[in-house]
Amino acid sequence: MSLIHCDSQKSWRLVEVIDDYSDETDDFFITADCVSDDVYTFMANKEVEITYGKVLCFDHLDEGLFSADHEQFSATLKMIGDPESIYLSFGRGYANEDHTVFGSTFSSYRLSELSEDRMVFSHSNSGIIGDYHEAYIFEAIEVLE
Repeated sequence: MSLIHCDSQKSWRLVEVIDDYSDETDDFFITADCVSDDVYTFMANKEVEITYGKVLCFDHLDEGLFSADHEQFSATLKMIGDPESIYLSFGRGYANEDHTVFGSTFSSYRLSELSEDRMVFSHSNSGIIGDYHEAYIFEAIEVLE
């Protein structure tokens, strides 16, 4: 956990999204294009805060009756299993201006790789490092020595 949050907080950028199973036309399909300018700050209390960049994931949704005016995000780190593994419970979604229409997607991803400057959370893989089918790949914004 110390590598993730430096015993206080540490900021990361999501540099790659791998999703071999979802349909790219799905409203909830998240690409690296819409998350690469966001900053994810992992805290010692296992919470994750986001600072959105200029490019949003759902701003293309405009059905005439509603538009995705607000981006929503939630994430926490969890220790699960014996021996314990670290999981990222990750949710992203949207709401319209008056919050009468909303949608979201949630999933848990297991920590698969971790170094001072790179971490990978994957949902499904072959067990071989680098062979991911659903994964979020983060790079540290600044490496503390």
